[in-house]
Amino acid sequence: MRLGSNPEKQEKKITITTHHRVVVVVYIPNEEGFYKDSIDVFKMCIDSLVSTLNSKAALTIVNNGSYKKVSDFLNLYLEEKKIDTLVSHNTNIGKIDALIGAARGAREKYITLADSDILFVKGWQEKVEEVFAVFPNVGSVSPIPVRRGLYAGTSSVLKHILLGKIKCMFIPIPENFVGYNRYLESINWGFEDKDNNEWSVVEK
Repeated sequence: MRLGSNPEKQEKKITITTHHRVVVVVYIPNEEGFYKDSIDVFKMCIDSLVSTLNSKAALTIVNNGSYKKVSDFLNLYLEEKKIDTLVSHNTNIGKIDALIGAARGAREKYITLADSDILFVKGWQEKVEEVFAVFPNVGSVSPIPVRRGLYAGTSSVLKHILLGKIKCMFIPIPENFVGYNRYLESINWGFEDKDNNEWSVVEK
């Protein structure tokens, strides 16, 4: 039997110090074939995340049944407080179920769901949050430029264009050329051959 009362019952409500939660699911069962360089790519992904997140963000990693070397790496980063939350599954439960389970536990205003092979660049978090702040009723934001998306936006964006609440224009953005080609190469979609191709841009 425990004596006395639980001191936690006397504590006030826990204050949330972050407003942005990043959730990354990783599944690396071995280092063979398709997974040969996966651990190195994953380390680059996590290191780029840790170095680009500001103090208002926290990182959740879901270990979706990866092998011991990945588990050891993640436990080390948790101990070093580079990772805020580590969720571990003994077996692979599927990427979507792993993502949804972790996202449901988030209390932050913003949630970023990311793959374990993304290289994050400085300022990505602030730019994503800026879109939410400037454009009301935004459902989701992608920091990866995609020029050939279906209608270049979601139904809510198209609705706002038709109602005249935001302007839509098509302009060349040469500074996107290199980054967009890197993205296209990563998914084996071929390359853009002109840096003056037009992008759809909305303005409030």
